[in-house]
Order: sequence, then structure tokens, then C-alpha cells
Amino acid sequence: MVSNSAQSTIRFEILGPLRAQRRDESIPLGPPRQQAVLAALLLNRNRPVRYNQIIDAVWGADAPQHAVNLVQKYISGLRRSLSPGFRARGPRAASTARHPIQRTSSGYQLVTPPDSVDLDTFQRLVDRAHRERARGDLLQAMTSLGEATALWRGQLAEGISGALVELERGRWAEQHMVAVEERLEIEMALGNHARVIGELTRLTAEFPLREKLWGLLMLALYRSGRQAEALATFQASRTMLADGYGLDPGPDLQEMHQRILRADPTVASGRDTILEPGPIPHAPALILPDHDGASPDRSLPEHASPNPEETPGARGSHAAHPPTERPEPAAPAPAAPAPLRHSPAQLPHDVRTFVGRSDEQHMLDLMLPADPEAPINDALTIVTLEGTCGIGKSVLAVHWAHRVAHRFPDGQLYLDLHGHSPDQQPLGPEEALRQVLGALGVPAGGMPLGLAGLAGLYRSLVARRRLLVVLDDAISSEQVAPLLPGGRGSAVIVTSRRRLTGLAVQHGAHRLSLGPLTHQDSVTLLARHLGTDRAAAEPEAVAELAELCAHLPLALSVMAIRADATPRRPLADLVAELRAGSRLSGLDSAGDGVSVRGSLKLSCRDLTEQAAVVMTAVGRAAAESAASGGEEEMTAGRIARIAGMSLPDTEDALEFLVARSLLEYAGASGYRFPHELLRLYAVERATECAGRDDGDADPASRPAGQSTNGADPSEDSMGRPAASQDSMPPSTFTASRPVWVR
Repeated sequence: MVSNSAQSTIRFEILGPLRAQRRDESIPLGPPRQQAVLAALLLNRNRPVRYNQIIDAVWGADAPQHAVNLVQKYISGLRRSLSPGFRARGPRAASTARHPIQRTSSGYQLVTPPDSVDLDTFQRLVDRAHRERARGDLLQAMTSLGEATALWRGQLAEGISGALVELERGRWAEQHMVAVEERLEIEMALGNHARVIGELTRLTAEFPLREKLWGLLMLALYRSGRQAEALATFQASRTMLADGYGLDPGPDLQEMHQRILRADPTVASGRDTILEPGPIPHAPALILPDHDGASPDRSLPEHASPNPEETPGARGSHAAHPPTERPEPAAPAPAAPAPLRHSPAQLPHDVRTFVGRSDEQHMLDLMLPADPEAPINDALTIVTLEGTCGIGKSVLAVHWAHRVAHRFPDGQLYLDLHGHSPDQQPLGPEEALRQVLGALGVPAGGMPLGLAGLAGLYRSLVARRRLLVVLDDAISSEQVAPLLPGGRGSAVIVTSRRRLTGLAVQHGAHRLSLGPLTHQDSVTLLARHLGTDRAAAEPEAVAELAELCAHLPLALSVMAIRADATPRRPLADLVAELRAGSRLSGLDSAGDGVSVRGSLKLSCRDLTEQAAVVMTAVGRAAAESAASGGEEEMTAGRIARIAGMSLPDTEDALEFLVARSLLEYAGASGYRFPHELLRLYAVERATECAGRDDGDADPASRPAGQSTNGADPSEDSMGRPAASQDSMPPSTFTASRPVWVR
């Protein structure tokens, strides 16, 4: 156990260049990489950090082979700096138990007592200001926010590079600016309009895209009797947005402009709603999620007792204290969280035809605590279901969510992120948060502006709750991250056609990849759609339909709907139709625009030019293998030769396609399609690409080995040996991409 007294003389400062001080003496922290390791531990203080997390945080994708040894070396250097005389081995090895950097079973943990990290002090002061503002003590709230913003000496961990630091730097810079804006807002509410004009003028020049600063400057000028300058400020903001970004000012700024033009008396009197403090929800701390998604009270070791600024009782009893008097710190009595005003139950209905996936459901079950009544401080659970289109990700997510919904008494949220909707753009994080907050009972007028404010309110509302959140059809980790609850005890299940590596690396998500159904499950699914009597009457046809549908749940459902529309037609006729014609065309019509081809098209609509050319080459390779009756391995070298691209560029494009579930690895060096229908679609598109091209525009549209002039493919146009596959010129990309993305 680490005693607070053993560490109370060390203070870490990360709001600017990284510093550590013992009493008034600066502690040398070593070279930049060593400081990056310390920054990673500081950003995960009082929580174990695994070796791979430290490596990802410091080096990202550029980690050297001996990264673990380097981490150990840097940790040793930090231990010596933070505790002079420290020795990792020998008779004094027991002293490591008192060192702030603790060894864990799989990594390290930096133990910091309360207020020994300036980041914690900043958050504590901001939280205190919110409580003071909520009870009407604006002067004290302004003072607390001033103390909080004064802690910033520059950017977070300024001068240090690393994946985690760069991610957190932007996040905390936003929190800093929100605190600055709130302090200025409160100062204006206290009548100090003229005093803030100079600072607001400087800030709008430094941060010209923050419209709230422009609005505050307009308001301060207007209330200082400078109406013309207030209107000129609006024009300056509109010109800047139009010239630089082709945008108009947002609705709030335009409304402020109109109110000033109308000489709205509420603007002059200061009774405008922009300066009225909104309701502060229970447990309002704006805790940002750590890079693995959990955001508990990180300022204390798990064994330490909290020492908050106020107890929950004191928050509501400010009448016993004058507004300018701060109550003495007191330890709060344990209390259950107040119930949410709304307990959402948003899960879509569970389909009656669900079959199989027993292994996947078991794996999902293992990711939850074994005890359904486990305490609420269990870590946030995040699972991503990944796989190609039509594989059944959404159906599995909803089915499993219904099974475990009873373990989340505070509600279940469901949000379609529209990553691959045919008629809708992917949902942006701000709009997604507004929908979630609305489901939690927050009125539209009570929602803050900006992503950081919305995310902070969301995390505050769901802190210490048990919520199940289903995020369907995500397109990126960045789209999902703001929707992760900040507290513990909740679970998030995300479905995506893409590999959401960022959620795994930065938020500790578990990844579960789905493949086609088993043959037996496919037959069972068809039987549930068709009825047991009809399926039992033609068992061979049902088995053949399952094979022709490549055991893809979407294709099986489409086929069953077609069969159900003609109940007197023998299933053997449908089998013959699929075998004789285009199998994809036979799976196209299920009503309401549902089709296998349409779903595949949506998966390909954002291919890069290189990925489109390589996908065309892959389709060409598949066609050649089918024509020859062989099973030639689909390697990067073979695809590069067909595409006329360099091997490195081809490998990059193949990795892009794997990450989007359009290809998967096969053996040590090969690739394959996730299922037969995707192979057929690739061949179809490659054939169409060849038909659109005259043979000169895109090497991937030509049969392998065929040059534009009919010459020997091993020689160039002058009879010289052809260039190696590593030096082939890049394709012109003129024919492939339109075929895939239209």
C-alpha cells in the first residue's frame, strides 16, 4: 500500500511542458521518450497500464521490435528520478512498494494522491465552479474558474509526442477553452462587460472558429454602449467564415445579431438565456474518458478515501452558509445514485427467426462480470462486432442486448449511426449526442453548444449508472468515442463493417469478428422462414439454397422472402434459377430496397482510388481462377502484377480492403473473400470495368499478362525486360473507381 505521506512532496504538472517537483525542487525527467512514458502513466494515473498500452501510447504504429525493453529502461530511469536512492533489486527491493510507480502483473501503475497532478486540480476547480454557479454564487464560481484556467502553461504535455498524448491534447484543450468561455460568461453576468472586451478580442483572433467567443464579444460591446462595433464584430465573423470555409455563422450567433439589431431589451438588461446557468445534473463532474474508455475517479488510489469539496448534502444546503463562504471538506456518506428522470428502453424488437451464434453469444457473456449483481465500479465494457455486410451483426447485437437487458436497470440506449445507409449520411457525433441526451430526458433547449459540452453532459448524466448502449452501423472510432459513457458498470456494443482499431487501442474495446452461419444454422434459418412442413418436403433444395446463399443471413432472408411470395412454387425451381442465371440478381428483390447487391455496393462506395483499382484486380484474379478451374493463391504480388501497381502500394490497398471486411487473410501471405457472394460481386464489377475501358486507361481492367500493344508481357515496348513488380508505375485509376463507388 502506498502512503500519501510518502508521495505528498511530489507534484506532477502536465498542463504545459511536463514537470515534476519535490517541494520547490525540480525533478529531472530524462529524454523525450521517457517523458512520454511518464505522460502515458499520468493520463492513466491510479490505474494499471499494460505494456502494450504504454507502447501504443508512446510509439503507436511505429513501435520498434524492442519496445518492451525500452519501456523497462525508461521506467527504471523514472523511478530513479522520482525516488533518489531507489534500487529495483537487492536487499532494498521491498522499498518498491512505496514508490509512486508500481509494478503490476502486466505493466505499471502510477499512484498519485489527491491534487498532486495539476490536471486533477483543474478538474476539481471546474467541478467546484459548477456547484457554486448552480447555487447562485457567481463570484466564487468565477474565482474557481480563474484558478483552474491559470494552471495552464501551454498545451497538454507540450513538446512530447505520442499517440495517446496527441489524442488527449485536443480533448483537454477543448475543456480548457470551455472553462475560459464559462469564466468570461460569468464575469459578464456580474456586469463586468467592458473589462472582458480586450481578452475576448484577443481570443477571437486566436480561436476564430469558436463562435461562442464571437457572441460574447458582441454582447460585451453592446452592453458597453458600443452597438456599431458589436454589429461590425458579427460582420467580421461572417466574412471570416465565408471566405475561409464557405459557411454562414451558426444559428445562435445569427440570433444574437438579430436581437442586437432589434434592440431587444433582454440583451441590454442581461436577462438573455445565454448567461443563465442551466440545471446541473447529479454528479456533474466533466470527467473525460481515459484512452481505454473507463473514467473512474482517477485522482485517488483504489484504497484511498475520497475527500471531495462538498458533500451531496452540502450542495443542497447552501442557505446555512453565506454565498462567499466555502463549506469545510467532509467525507460523503455512501449513497446510491439518484434515478434518471428517464430510463430509456430503446432496443429494437428481437427477430423471431434468430438462429445460431451460440459461440459468439458465449464470448459476449464472458465480457460481462460473472455476477449479475456485481458492484457498479466494474470497468466499462466495450465490444465491437465486426464483419462484412449482411453477416448478421445488428441482429446478433440486438438479440444479445435483449438477453442481458435485465442486468442494466438504468436503461438501454440504441442508436443507428447510419454508417452505410443508402439515403442518409453517417450520423455526426454532435447529432448523435443530442439524440442520446433527448432519450435521457434532456430538452433540446437545455443542451449545451459544441461537442465537448454535449459529451460532458452525457457523461455526467450516466455516471455511476448501469446502461446498455447499442451503437449500430458505425463508420469510425471517432464517431463512436464521444458516445462512450464516462462511468463504470455500463456496457457498449458497437456494430461495424470496418475494423474499429482505434476503439481497441485507445478505449480497450474487445473485438469480435463474425463469419457466415454454419450449414445447419443456415438450413434452420430457412426453415423458420419457410415453415417446417415446406422445408421438410424438400430438404435437398433447402440445403442447396443455403449453399447458394453462401450462408449469409441477409441472402438467406432475401431468398426465403422470395420463396414465401410464391408458396406453390417448388424450392427446386428457385435452386435451378439461381444456378442458371446471375446469382446476385436472384438475390436482389426482397421489397423495400433490400438486396445483397445493394448492400455490397454501400460497402464499396467510399473506396479510395488505389483500393478500387486493387479490388478490380482482385475481381479479375478471381475470374481467371474460376475460368481455369484452378485455385491459384491470391497474393499481393499477383494482384500487383494485374493492377500494374507497386507492391507496397498494393499491400496498402489490400490492408485497406481487409479493414473494411471486403477481403480477409488466407494463409501466411494470401487473401480471400469473406464469402462467395462477395467474390461474385467483385468479378461482376471487374468485368464491368473492363467493358468501360478501352484497354489503355487502367491496367486492372485488362486480363493478366496482356499489354496494351499485344507485346510479350515480360518485355516493355522497346523489347527490354519489364520492370519488377516493386517498380511498376502506379495506375491512372481512370476506370475502376466509378464502377465501385457510383
